[in-house]
Amino acid sequence: VYLISLVSFGAKGLAAFLITFWLANALKPEDLASWATVFSFGMILSVADFGVGQLVLTTFHERGARPIDECHLMTNAVMVMVIVCLLILVVTGVSIPITHVMINIRYKIILLAIILMRLVLIPYGAFLQVKGRYHERKISEAITYAIAAIFVYSGLAADFSTLLLGVNTIITLGSVGVALRAKQLGVPPIRIDTLSFVGLRRVFIDSFPYFVNNAGGLAIYGGFIALSAFVLPPRELARLSLLHSLLFMHVFQLFELMFRSVQTRMNDPLLLDKLKILLLILSGIGITATAVVGSSVMTYLFHQYRFTSGEMMIY
Repeated sequence: VYLISLVSFGAKGLAAFLITFWLANALKPEDLASWATVFSFGMILSVADFGVGQLVLTTFHERGARPIDECHLMTNAVMVMVIVCLLILVVTGVSIPITHVMINIRYKIILLAIILMRLVLIPYGAFLQVKGRYHERKISEAITYAIAAIFVYSGLAADFSTLLLGVNTIITLGSVGVALRAKQLGVPPIRIDTLSFVGLRRVFIDSFPYFVNNAGGLAIYGGFIALSAFVLPPRELARLSLLHSLLFMHVFQLFELMFRSVQTRMNDPLLLDKLKILLLILSGIGITATAVVGSSVMTYLFHQYRFTSGEMMIY
């Protein structure tokens, strides 16, 4: 199972790299900066799940120790996501920070709705992990990004807005596929009769610690790029996004894969010690490789931009 997750991660990483490579060399810096801003904004919105996904995972995993009403939990968890998404749509629907491309308000609202749909489906992805099917999530992501890469390559001649909307739609459809798989595995159905104000309030309260953790991960997941869009010029923002997506994000996701795949067995001290050692070894190799050849490789891949060893080491 771990090998399947690792292979899926590699396939997704390759597809994501190809998307970045093609776009970075085909788009103007201003357009690449806008592309990175939108996807970074999606990362910021992922914090808006208020930790509901992790709450579902933890509660279902501990159900042997304390009985729970599964339908009640899933119904209120999904409804919390719907409420949050509707609030975000109303409040920010006209102000998505696409700072360098003029796109009409209707397009922005459609794009935001497509991104927000992924948040509503987060509890289903958590349920898949409860069932020990984290590798299936990774397979789904790999397939989704492979399709997105094909779409980008075949549509490079299309306008920027079409590419942006198309890729986000493909990623959201991948989340729908995960939800359908969760349904096959017996995810508790949504029952309106189990919905209650007390249940919604309990989900908000219990998920708050996970929300704080998610908020702390904004820098890791790239949300800071959208925030940087308000202070950095387009070319520098584009360079920052390339550093993050290739130098940092792929490495972080590899580490996340290592821990997520065994998250339900993390109370095993021996397993945890092995993961710590592996983490240190891979970190050392990655930092050394970046220092020696990082700037040359990045400059070769993305000929419109220049990178120095010093800034890559700092990053």
